[in-house]
Amino acid sequence: MTKLFKRLRLPLFALLWGGAFVIVLGVGIEVGYQFPALFGLQSPRVLVDVAATSQNNANLANQSSLAATDKINFTLFANVWKIVQMNSLTTHPVFNELLYGAINGMLQFGFNDPFSSFLPPVVNHVAQTNLDGSFGGIGVELETLNGYLTIASVTPGSPADKAGLLAGDVILQIGEQPTDGKSSVEEISALRGAVGSTVKLKYQHGREQGAVVIDATLTRQQINIPSVYWQGLANKVVYVQVTTMAQDTPDQWDKIVNEIQLTKPKAIILDLRDNAGGYVTDTPHIVSEFVKSGLVLDQKFNDGTEKKFEVSGSGKWFGLPLVVLVNRGTASAAEMVAAALQDYDRGPLVGERTFGKGVIQQIFNVQIAGESNDASVRLVTSKWFTPKGRDLTGLGLQPDFLLDRPSQPLPLAQDPVVLKALELLKAIGR
Repeated sequence: MTKLFKRLRLPLFALLWGGAFVIVLGVGIEVGYQFPALFGLQSPRVLVDVAATSQNNANLANQSSLAATDKINFTLFANVWKIVQMNSLTTHPVFNELLYGAINGMLQFGFNDPFSSFLPPVVNHVAQTNLDGSFGGIGVELETLNGYLTIASVTPGSPADKAGLLAGDVILQIGEQPTDGKSSVEEISALRGAVGSTVKLKYQHGREQGAVVIDATLTRQQINIPSVYWQGLANKVVYVQVTTMAQDTPDQWDKIVNEIQLTKPKAIILDLRDNAGGYVTDTPHIVSEFVKSGLVLDQKFNDGTEKKFEVSGSGKWFGLPLVVLVNRGTASAAEMVAAALQDYDRGPLVGERTFGKGVIQQIFNVQIAGESNDASVRLVTSKWFTPKGRDLTGLGLQPDFLLDRPSQPLPLAQDPVVLKALELLKAIGR
């Protein structure tokens, strides 16, 4: 199945259909705006928790399920709007920010659905480029520490690396805009752009008072986000980590499998910890490396139709011993991989119970006047079931060997979950 984004050329209010949802919209103004973290609007890491699939490209404007806007009574919405504007203690946000919160209120509370959401243009742009696996940028990972926009890491060979930026540096200004008070999502979006374009920065090494402010102009280049890593361990055991299920993850997987094959591996440790998922179509590609035949997952829609995903039968590691590492951050498409491998008794699961996301979202892009990037509605449109028919919604996968995650990141040689995997492989002679 190929990726498909449906572009809605309807007015934004056309999304707010159904008179019953008008009440929810009013509540959503305050809830959606005051608690954006509920919708994943503050953390780029949360945003990749999307299992995106495609359906036939229907003409949504002609579907009867979208009521004409002239039949919707927005009086209650307008009344709540006036109350908030006239009486709220907090600084009045701009119109769009309130509207985005209202739409999220409809999706989250009207449908009682924690996985459907509306992503504003800036957030959607960052989320989509993360899923695409590549973008034009300068090669830094950002975090906000004590109110300072701080560089968490610098990609070797990137424009930032060549310009001398270091982990721990504080970015004070991007272009003409100071970074004070902005979220890291906004700043990530500002740093990204067309390959070959330039971005001006003001930054300093560390947060010490009196540190020299440095001006730099960087030329954006293609930045690829690695989603598959590997490392050889003792006794020909190979550790493979998949961090997200991005658009180019299958290509990265194939490249790394070919590299690993040259080492003549005798066993595999597959690490899916903190992999929040991504594209459903990545799932059979990875499972096919370990399982020769059979179903990977069964996707079921509310109209009774279903789509079955099966393995390709062309894997290279059918006979290799396998241990799969999971934790409560293993979700969505990554959870599908772990579930299929568990159902086929392909190898034990070690770690924590997984997240338990048994639904699939579809992404609908929405154009907004005056915005250079689309917003998106990420709507739950189907459920999925494991090869044995299990529904993991709210339950997750129970590991065969339960171990808590380390309290802090550790080298593989000290990671108790990895050490347990090596112990299990040693017990079967590998």
